[in-house]
Amino acid sequence: MTSLERNRAEVVRRTGRAFSTLSNLIDSHDVISFDVFGTLLARYVPSPHDVFRYMGQSLEIDDFCSARLKAEQLARRRFGTEKSPEISLDEIYEVLSVLVPGHGVKPDDERVYEKGLAYADQAFKMVAETARQKGKRVIGISDTYLNKSEVSGQLEASGIVLDEVYTSCESRRDGLGKFNGRMFTHVADKEGVAPQRILHFGESVITDVANALARGITAIHVQPHLECLEQDEAPFIDRGSEDGSFTADLILGQIAARLPHVDPEESDLYGFGFNMCGPLLFGFCDYIAKRSKRDEVDHLLLPADQSLIIEHALNILQLSVPGCSIVDVKYVLSGGLPESPKAEGELLKRKLEKLIRQSAQNVAIVDIGCNLPPVGALDAVGRSRLHWYCLGLQKDSGDREGLSAYLFDGLSAADFDVAATNGVELFKLLFSNPDTEPKSSGDKNGATNRIRSLAVQDIHRGALDFLRKIAPLKDALDRRELTDYNRLCFLRLISNPTELEYCALAGVPYLLYQDQDSWTFIGSVWKFRPVPSRPLPTVQNLANERQLENYDLLLPTAIKELSLRDDIGQMNWRRIMYRHPLKISYWNSIRRYLRRSGNN
Repeated sequence: MTSLERNRAEVVRRTGRAFSTLSNLIDSHDVISFDVFGTLLARYVPSPHDVFRYMGQSLEIDDFCSARLKAEQLARRRFGTEKSPEISLDEIYEVLSVLVPGHGVKPDDERVYEKGLAYADQAFKMVAETARQKGKRVIGISDTYLNKSEVSGQLEASGIVLDEVYTSCESRRDGLGKFNGRMFTHVADKEGVAPQRILHFGESVITDVANALARGITAIHVQPHLECLEQDEAPFIDRGSEDGSFTADLILGQIAARLPHVDPEESDLYGFGFNMCGPLLFGFCDYIAKRSKRDEVDHLLLPADQSLIIEHALNILQLSVPGCSIVDVKYVLSGGLPESPKAEGELLKRKLEKLIRQSAQNVAIVDIGCNLPPVGALDAVGRSRLHWYCLGLQKDSGDREGLSAYLFDGLSAADFDVAATNGVELFKLLFSNPDTEPKSSGDKNGATNRIRSLAVQDIHRGALDFLRKIAPLKDALDRRELTDYNRLCFLRLISNPTELEYCALAGVPYLLYQDQDSWTFIGSVWKFRPVPSRPLPTVQNLANERQLENYDLLLPTAIKELSLRDDIGQMNWRRIMYRHPLKISYWNSIRRYLRRSGNN
């Protein structure tokens, strides 16, 4: 699918109009207008407030977001009027300097951070370019405290050039804005066209659509990126884990920015790689880098079949492990594997002792599958120099020196069992090296291995694409929040996958027993049943929900409390009504409430 086709599909999805219909509308209008922030420009975060959170976090200023919001509120009282409530960014910072003396932040700093979190919405940039190619005048309209030159600068930095930009800040003396609809009349006068000859695209149902239509302007509602996650029920994200943290918002913003969310040429496994494995890979590689620096590690040992994706991630993120060379763990285990696990542990122990004694350096082993061989018998010198970095550890894993985990650190036995049973193979899909060629022409498992490797390639592409997008903003992620986000997402996936998620992963083959070349499928050992996808609401269901909402608001608290009683089914209502005839209305109300609740 070409970029043009993807952009058209995105426009159709977010406007609910066929692209041919929109093209005809452009043909029949003289001026094509766009809301700026939310339509032509999007942010990687759901709210402008998140920009202030990012600034406070990066500049290490406590409660900067709250102070900045308060300053804007007070500035509107001081410099704005009921007729013209708009203000400028400089006026906001004038008040902020009184609220937080000596904070040292300037309006230009906010402009820089705003640009860092903004990106051009390629779909509607394409619509603007299409309109220009048709010879139409293309303009932008924005309710903002930024002036015309500031808004134009942000647009041009994203590669978007408009014929004219109108802002409420520039028109504050006349009290013009989309918020009161007066800006649309002003724009029609300035452009010298009748309102009916203007076509406007915007994300706000009220300010961009209702107010424009009320002035005779044709208006098309554009659904914001982040709202599309709810609309599409995008797989491999956990909106329930969104606890308001900036890190979770930024990750969801990156997922929402992927264009489009539903691409016929991208598999669901790519989405698994981008949406879920990307954040995990970032977090684990960052953890390895920071732990190895803290532990003064000199050699980082990666399993031979898991090193490729980690090396790619370290290069993309430009994460370094000071004083460390990445050594293939195959070197440590060279000489062939023994027959028994006990002998394997002894061989590993001897090789590690030899490596540590000869080089007198600290060594760290990266372990993905939580397969810890018995190397605790190393001598005192060896134990003090050996570190083990894992994805997860059980609470009773022991107090082995140098043992640490990133994602599942100290899980209970039950939670660890769930993670180990269902999660290990999902982790291995991310950390496996793809190999699409059979080991030999007579390899009977070559075809199966090739199919698995193709799945691994899709996941790797998605995960590395996420890293490329997040790399410029990696310093904005709080590492603790990222760990919590990854843990909640994966625990939710492995315990309660949706139907789409389960089907995407269940058919991927994997090697059940290494020594027997026995293949099976992930779905055969995934013990938890998938949660059925939420059905699309019908008109009748929506009507029932509205009726229940209205009825719930009017219903007395006593009746609602009574309807929640566990023994309501055993109550003798006939006897109650004989004793208290007036309570028949109670019974009818409760019965009606329960019936409507049951229909939803």
